[in-house]
Amino acid sequence: MKPLAMIVFLVALSHGIASGQQPREKPKELEALGRYVGDWTTDVTSKPAEWAPHETKYRCANHAEMILNGWFLQHIEVSHIVGEPDQVTKTVWFQTFDATSKKYVTWWFSSTGIITHSTGTWDAASQTFNLTDVEPPLGTTHRFAERFRNEETHEGSLAFTGNGGRKMFEVVWTRKRQAGIAGKPLAEHWAAIGAPIQPIPYEVKKLDVFLGEREVEFTHRPSIVSPQG
Repeated sequence: MKPLAMIVFLVALSHGIASGQQPREKPKELEALGRYVGDWTTDVTSKPAEWAPHETKYRCANHAEMILNGWFLQHIEVSHIVGEPDQVTKTVWFQTFDATSKKYVTWWFSSTGIITHSTGTWDAASQTFNLTDVEPPLGTTHRFAERFRNEETHEGSLAFTGNGGRKMFEVVWTRKRQAGIAGKPLAEHWAAIGAPIQPIPYEVKKLDVFLGEREVEFTHRPSIVSPQG
């Protein structure tokens, strides 16, 4: 089991054990995430800003599906700079609805080492997800919006704004549904891309302890929440 999968599994299992609750009914808000399910190509434009002074265009292929009994939406994506097919980045991200906070939650991981954690809401009237970064870079604000024009087309934008309204980073994109992109070939392509960046940061190397396969036994001890244990 890979480190991320192992960590997610342990956290989820420990939460379930701690809560002592039976599986909950899925919130109806998860239905909004179903709009992403399928295969997509995306044209992305990074507009000139302080963090990226020159305009850059990207082309992305994305496969999205509901996983873990329909509780999470998983995206896998391969992108490259237009005109530079060897400049490839792959990403994986997960989305769900947190019934406690009443917000949609997104975790996004890139092969470049970038990680984001966003929360936000779904506006049914405008058919738009509006998210903000949980921990944006110091001195900045973050805004993500993706509007569903129809079942075949999504339009989105992502912007970081600094003190005094300075434009730090801005990208816009159009996502188009593609019936011809099968999830399995994209997944195989995604998995084959990219050797680890060297040298691997010391903090990341510490996760090597999770590498490999193992069997795990858990003991659920009696507690006030679950007297039988």
